[in-house]
Amino acid sequence: MKCLDGESVMYENLPMVVNTNGVMTERFYTFCFSPIRLEDGSVGGILDTVSDNTDEVALKQELKQSETEFRTYLEDSPYAFMYIDRDWTIRYLNPMAKQLTHKKEPDIIGQNLWSVFPGLLVYPLQDGIAVTFRDFTTEKKLELDLSSAVKSRDEFLSVASHELKTPLTAMKLQAQIIQRDIEKDNPRVFQKEKITRFYEQIFKQVNRLNRLVDDMLDVSRIQLGKLGFRKEPTDLDVLLKEVMERMDSYFKNSESGVPAVEYKGSDFKGNWDAFRIEQVMNNLFTNAIRYGNGKPFLVTLEGRPESVVFSVTDHGYGVSPKDQQVIFEQYERGSEHGPIEGLGLGLYITKKIVEGHGGVINLESVEGKGSTFTVVLPK
Repeated sequence: MKCLDGESVMYENLPMVVNTNGVMTERFYTFCFSPIRLEDGSVGGILDTVSDNTDEVALKQELKQSETEFRTYLEDSPYAFMYIDRDWTIRYLNPMAKQLTHKKEPDIIGQNLWSVFPGLLVYPLQDGIAVTFRDFTTEKKLELDLSSAVKSRDEFLSVASHELKTPLTAMKLQAQIIQRDIEKDNPRVFQKEKITRFYEQIFKQVNRLNRLVDDMLDVSRIQLGKLGFRKEPTDLDVLLKEVMERMDSYFKNSESGVPAVEYKGSDFKGNWDAFRIEQVMNNLFTNAIRYGNGKPFLVTLEGRPESVVFSVTDHGYGVSPKDQQVIFEQYERGSEHGPIEGLGLGLYITKKIVEGHGGVINLESVEGKGSTFTVVLPK
């Protein structure tokens, strides 16, 4: 043994199972063997000292476990954490801190704190400082989205109240005129021409109210995921002619007039929901009249092997590049060209209907020259 050669030997924290009051327990001991020298300097014996280090070992294990748990917390924490020494040098970063710095660890560890981050919350420690911060991008985006949604809702309610009130006001005015004529025993009130004109005006306002209510109901269905489709064999050529016939008086009473129709190909049949596709046509025709600056517009129907393409081209105001990015969103209206009636839902609903058929809708537009909306419907 080394002790016999004059060297001291220590064995630390050796585990041993001992009987303590009849209970077998594991304890930790440190053994120290030291040589006992005689007068001539030779080793005459060995002194063995034993110390019970069980409490110390337990404390170290607890500290190690606590350190492991703390490191695990730091590794999984949504907060970025760094340890900086007294010289403001970065010594440790957790994964979130590494992610937020967008730098490699070798480029951060050993660097001065303020050269990497200009302003942070700093907490003093006994032998350094701890820095913690968090990326609130997601929360901020949700906050902005919520704010935008509330703003859109308020704008919609304002527009909706105005749009719903307008036809009601017109009908009320017509009714008051009729009531006044009746009270004055005006014989003209019962003339066929007078009654016909009154009926036409009332019918126009009722139709307008009906369209507004339908749009609001469709938006509600879209948001609930309940905008259903009843697809069946449909000839888009036949449907287009029926829609244009129903809208004939609307076209003739507008400055744009009846649109020209151009055909390409011959097969316009597919499996679609005729009612919803008619809605798409109505919305695009109405849009062309509203924003076409009173100029004639063109309707094109093209039959392809796998799809049918339907497009509407006007020569009106056009859409700015900025507005083209949001033109298919809810409550977007062309307010740049004077007061425009409607809730700003037509193109939003149109896009959802087209997408519900597996199709796409695109816009090509140049300000001051006009726009082309193109719908591609797979057969």
